[in-house]
Amino acid sequence: MKNIKKIVANALNDSSEMYLHDIVDHGIHNLTNNFHGDNDDEYASFQNEFSRQAVEKISLKHGYEK
Repeated sequence: MKNIKKIVANALNDSSEMYLHDIVDHGIHNLTNNFHGDNDDEYASFQNEFSRQAVEKISLKHGYEK
């Protein structure tokens, strides 16, 4: 099984804030096909993890804690 959290963390490493906002606002399907997953559930897991980590990174950049 793929370690989706680690894959997403590596993909978002050093991402611009604009890219992070694009993920949150539009989802990954508008940005890349590299993380489609092997089925719908895996794709949804990638999408959810990208959104979660993007929000976390944006919050940290602006000094907000969880």
